[in-house]
Amino acid sequence: MASAPSRKYELGLPHEDMEDILMSSEMAFDDAEYNAKCKEEGPAFPAGVVRQRKTFRESFDKLVSKGCYPEVLFRCLHYLLRSELREASCRFPRKREIRSLEASLRKGVEEIRAFEEKYADAHSLRVLSHCVSLQGAGPYEYELYFNRTTLQSETESASVTNSMLTYAEMLRAWWTPRSDVIKSYGSIATCAYASLATGKPQCSIVAELNSSFLGRRIEPATLRKTLSRFEQRNRKFYIKMVMQLDDYHTFRFSLTSVDAVDWPKVFGSKPDKSK
Repeated sequence: MASAPSRKYELGLPHEDMEDILMSSEMAFDDAEYNAKCKEEGPAFPAGVVRQRKTFRESFDKLVSKGCYPEVLFRCLHYLLRSELREASCRFPRKREIRSLEASLRKGVEEIRAFEEKYADAHSLRVLSHCVSLQGAGPYEYELYFNRTTLQSETESASVTNSMLTYAEMLRAWWTPRSDVIKSYGSIATCAYASLATGKPQCSIVAELNSSFLGRRIEPATLRKTLSRFEQRNRKFYIKMVMQLDDYHTFRFSLTSVDAVDWPKVFGSKPDKSK
């Protein structure tokens, strides 16, 4: 049996590159959704899910006063919300579950081959009448009979057992991305933008902003650690994300760009959702 592929590679690419591809793809979807909703509802639409409005407004305005632009902050909050929803909806199999299915497939292949070899003559008699109706079908030859749907040679014919073995090999190569690949770029996006716009990640202010946005406490120390770890593990993607945020900050693509948010218009007179 061939040795298991290295955990550092997937489809011939380093896992770091696979993670970069995955996050870049997800971020592109996030941007497309934000741009579409921004045209319909305005750039502040993410504020519609804010849990603690007073704290959110104060934290948001602090970042704006330090040099951040509202529409870029709202975009980063959209990343955060999408990453939370994505994590909740995405389930990954356990390693034990993967290994169990792989073993079952390989055992099934062995049992099929042993069965067909043991009862080849009897089985060929049972299926002989069916062979007549198949163009080019010859005597029953173990795994190839049921899959000869074209005039391909026997070596080119797909087989049930080959499919089972292919799936088993895929399971051996299964790679489950780390949780931060699915979630963390959303949680650190505002810090990355704050670093770009103000020179510092403003973890204390961003932690308050994210906490009031999501309705659960996020400690500044935890956010700072997450940011540092993400920068180290996903350096290529982090640089790419910062460059994209710099484009949004520099060119301010939104036609409704503003330097301050009209909070009464955004929130109206409705109470905090946390109440």
